Amino acid sequence: MTDGLFAKLEERIRTGAMPPGSRFPTQLEISAAENVSRTVVREAVARLSAQGLTTSRQGSGVFVAATAQYRAFQVTRDRAYAAKVQGEHEAILAAIVRMDSTRAREAARHHMQESLSRHSQLSETTSLRPKGEGSGASD
Repeated sequence: MTDGLFAKLEERIRTGAMPPGSRFPTQLEISAAENVSRTVVREAVARLSAQGLTTSRQGSGVFVAATAQYRAFQVTRDRAYAAKVQGEHEAILAAIVRMDSTRAREAARHHMQESLSRHSQLSETTSLRPKGEGSGASD
């Protein structure tokens, strides 16, 4: 449940639905709106904070961090994608072990095409942001 709520809140921040500087709803409000326990909300918000997406101001609440649009390289938590990549790697290694250079080459080519496709999708998503956001140029 925490993963799902974290992903939903992260997406709201990344898409600008909750822009930098905006105040987060209270834990009670999120809990009621998402039909989850306050413990789940607390854990999801703690993960957002650990990734630098939110900041807490004592007595004021939780706010979206000014740098929230920036997304440094992170290993994906997408288990389906991770399993797919692992399968591609295993296919490459199996062909190498069998000394089947043709299949090893085909498996490596397939893996590279899939990887480039995913990176292109991520790049397109990132390029949809308004210019200047997340560039780090103002630092």
